Amino acid sequence: MTILVEWKSTYNPNIPLRNLFYLVNLLQKLVSKRDLYGSRLIKIPTPRFAVFYNGIEQRPEVEELRLSTAFENVMDEPEIELVCKVYNINQGKNVDLLERCTVLKEYMYFVNKVRYYIRELGGV
Repeated sequence: MTILVEWKSTYNPNIPLRNLFYLVNLLQKLVSKRDLYGSRLIKIPTPRFAVFYNGIEQRPEVEELRLSTAFENVMDEPEIELVCKVYNINQGKNVDLLERCTVLKEYMYFVNKVRYYIRELGGV
């Protein structure tokens, strides 16, 4: 399995499109062109897409962003889809996730301290 992860401090509805570009770039490096035109199925890592959001704009605890949202012509069943899960890691959100991942928890502790100093002390 391949998990592509981003950290974002601003909401961005184009993340699925960016992740598609990242995935294609990664797959081009993994697959030989010679194999691509062969008669054998090429197995590729199963992709997963996640974003950790820590911006100040209010966002849901978890949301899914879909590539098909950007399609000019809406389809009930798009022929290609990419779903990116966005996890809000701000204070009080996704507490279980933060408890399981020390790095994320410590990162958000740091971010909250910085926000406190900016808000309460005028950026000291």
